[in-house]
Formats: sequence, structure tokens, C-alpha cells
Amino acid sequence: MAQLAGIVWTLLVALSLVACQPSANKTPVVSYSTFSLVSDGAANDQPSVRALSSPPPRPAAAAGIHRIIVKLKHPHTEGLARAETISRALQASMSAETTVHTAETTVHHLNSLSMDVVDLPLGVDAAATCEAALLASDEIDICEPDAVVATASGRRLRARAAQEPNRFVPDDPIFKEQWGMASIDMPEAWAFLSEQQQETDSGADSVGKGTVVGVIDTGVDYTHPDLKDAMWVNQGEIVGNGIDDDGNGFVDDIHGWAWCDGSENPHIGDGDPMDEGGHGTHCAGTIAATANNQEGIAGVAFGRTKIMALKFLCGEDGRGYTADAVHAINYAVAMGATLTSNSWGSLGSRAHPGLEEAIRKAEEANMLFVAAAGNDDNDNDGPRKGYPASSELDSVISVGASNKEGEKAWFSNYGLESADVFAPGTRIASTMPGGKYAKMQGTSMATPFVAGLAALLWSTDPAQSYRDIKHRILSTSEKMDSLEGLCVTGGQVNALKAVTCADCKWTPTEEPTAAPTEAPTQEPTTEEPGTP
Repeated sequence: MAQLAGIVWTLLVALSLVACQPSANKTPVVSYSTFSLVSDGAANDQPSVRALSSPPPRPAAAAGIHRIIVKLKHPHTEGLARAETISRALQASMSAETTVHTAETTVHHLNSLSMDVVDLPLGVDAAATCEAALLASDEIDICEPDAVVATASGRRLRARAAQEPNRFVPDDPIFKEQWGMASIDMPEAWAFLSEQQQETDSGADSVGKGTVVGVIDTGVDYTHPDLKDAMWVNQGEIVGNGIDDDGNGFVDDIHGWAWCDGSENPHIGDGDPMDEGGHGTHCAGTIAATANNQEGIAGVAFGRTKIMALKFLCGEDGRGYTADAVHAINYAVAMGATLTSNSWGSLGSRAHPGLEEAIRKAEEANMLFVAAAGNDDNDNDGPRKGYPASSELDSVISVGASNKEGEKAWFSNYGLESADVFAPGTRIASTMPGGKYAKMQGTSMATPFVAGLAALLWSTDPAQSYRDIKHRILSTSEKMDSLEGLCVTGGQVNALKAVTCADCKWTPTEEPTAAPTEAPTQEPTTEEPGTP
């Protein structure tokens, strides 16, 4: 009996020892192997694959260009078997001209996925290796070089450069020439909004819905590659059927309306606000050109607004009439524009009452009116003023032009009481008709920076009033000694300060003064020049 008990005890101990050992059949989550590629032209030589018992050290240059990700068409569950297939494919991809590599090629077996990451020897081009391996072997399903990636959702801002954690620099090729963006801290503002958006929303690309900038100008090239996706579309209208589908009195007004059509027939209007001169397209690009699309430039609003094209300036000299400007404002209000950008005006001794009344009506609809101060090097506080920018209506923001040094541009109008703030306005790169780009200057070019910033701010909280937006822009401007005494704020707009200001809501102090209402005039309104 004692002998039987001893046998049972021995069996129990043996079984317990076996149970404590790791299973030989259990596949680890990750395992490693290594082999050496032979590059002496002997294609029949097959590398010898050896298993590694511990993770290999990372290469001295831990760059993704020396790593590839591989998936076989019929992957074996065992990493070592997959390594055999990979080694054959890579060996077959080697050419006789390839430099002999003595360093080991290490394979990280991601066994749960039946995929592998291969650390190539330094000096081996990952992209070329994958291309050759896919051609040389019918056993590889996926082979791609390692790459740096970042979180993204739709058109969401994506942090791009690790060396610039607080700046977002879009990949648009002409962005490096958009000096005005850096001047107003636009990349920093984009980075802040990107982080804020990722923290507050559920991932839906909902920004910018309902935010519309009416560009009252020479029209807009709505087919431009950098603008076509930024154009407002009248959802109530059917393209090209010749019918006023939404009953608003305008036939086929898909992207807006044109109150003039060339210099020969200045009063003929239609639903085609195509820009021939380029001034309006240039302004629209600064506001809302599609950003981070590897195309051209980036707009201030960065995908958070749409452009409504309202054409009333025509001919080679870009002239128009205040009555048509009033029509354009009326359309913008009726069709739900959030604000208008107005890079036009005239120098005179009095305002245009009809135009003033139209702006007032837009103000009652909570619309902001951003206007160019003018290009006459004129003190708009004096007897001659640049209108409509010098209007005393509360919804008007009058914009002067600054240069790269943060000084008043030589041509810009100014005024301690009549000009509100400055923005970049010299050698501004933006869109032009026909898919082109050009640099122009003028307070015309400065105004879209402010209009785009207003649209961007409104997109963060559509419930804000025009007073909130105006107060946020003006109260956060960057004070500059060079601009002191030349405008109300004594400075230039600063996008980062505007988007990060925690308590910038407008607080009412007194009711805005209403201007008298008079009959509209037909005095011509001259577009300010923009010089390439």
C-alpha cells in the first residue's frame, strides 16, 4: 500500500512539473528571427534563417526608411516559416549590382496578425526593396515601407512636424510664400483649433457647416482646384435647367450671382459669377482656399467656411455701382451668408446713404461687413474718406495693409478713428482664374485675412454675434509701435490670440448710433487696385 502511495505521489509531482512548463505549441504574440542577404549575384543562394530568443537591438539609425511591413498571400502560423518565405523573396529581389551587406536582416513576427516587420540593413532602400520583391515573388501580398503617420479624420487638421509641436504647417507647396500667415500666427492658431477639436468632438467632420463668406467683388473662379471644394452651393437650385427652382428670384444661382457681365453690358445679370479679372478669386483664396491638399496655397479659414460669389465689379478696371453692391448685400442676407468681404470702395467726402442702409440691414441680420480701408495713403479721419470702410456702423471692420516689417504699407489708408486694424497686404500669394496663382498687394489683399479669421472664429461657436466676432478680433490684435496712432487698435490682427482668448465676448456699453437713411445713389464705386 505504501509502495502504491509513493507511485501516485511521484505521478502527481511529475504532472505538476509538466503543467508548470510553457506549452511548446503555444505561439508567442511576437517572435524574432534573422538572416543575411547575399548580394554577389548568386540568385540560387538561399539565406539561412535562425530564430532569436530575445528582441534584437534597434538599429543605430532608427529610421522608418529601413523598415518594411510584409504580409504573405498564404502566411504560415509560425514566424520562422514566414521568415523563410520572406528571405527567399528578398534574396530574389537582390541584383548583382547591389552592395554586399554583412549586417543581419531581422524579422519581427507579429504572430497574432500573421504579418511581419523587417529591419533591413542600413543602406538598403525600403521602397526599392518592396518594389523588387513584389516583382520577384508571387508569395508576397503586401510589402510597404514604414512611414510616419498621425491621427486624422476627413479634412481635420493633422499635426505634421514633430519639431514644431505648436504649429500646423500645411503641405500646400506655395504656403512657404504666404508670409502673411506666419505674420499673424496662423499656423499656431490652426494647431490650437486642431487639438481643441480632437478633445471636444466625436470625430465627425462638422466644422464650418453653415458658415458662409459672401465675397462681393469681381466674381470667383469656382472651378479653381483650390476653390472648387470651398464654394457655397445653393441646395434649392438645379444646375442649368433655366428655372428659378427655389423661387428666390434668381435663375440657376448655384454659387451666387453676377450683377454685371463684362464691360459692354454692365447691367446684365446672371447666375454665372465667374471671375475674369482675378481680383475676387485672389481674395477668395486667402479666405478659404482648400488647405493641406498638396495644391497651391492654404486659406485662413482652413475648410471651415464656404465662399458665396457675388460679382458686381466688371471690366478691365474693375468698376461697379453702389446699387449693384446693395443688390449683392441683399442677396447675401437673404441666402444666409455669415459675413461679407469687401475689397472695394471710393474716396470721397461723404458716405453713400443707400449703401449704408444696406449694411445696416445686414447688421440687423447679424452679419459682419469687412472692408478695405483704401490705397491712397490717405488719413480717413480727414475730410476725404475711404467708403464704405469709413462707415460708422458697428458691424463694419475697416482694414489697413501692413508689410513684412509690420509697418503700414506705403499705399495704405489709415485713421486713428476710421481704420480698425491692419493685416498683411504686400506681395500676397493667392489663387487666380484658370487654376493659376499670383502675388498682389493692396488693402484688398489685407481684408480677406480678417474676413477669413472672422469665419474661422464663427465656426467655433455659430451662436456668437457680429459684435462678439468684431470685439474678439480687435481686442486681441498685436500692438505695434509702427502702427500706433494709425488705427483704432494700434496693431495687426493676431489669429492665435483671437482663437485662444478665453473671455472675449462683447459687453454692451451703449447702443450703436444709427446713420440716417437716404435714397440710393448711382455713383460709380471703384475697385482698389491690386498690383502683382
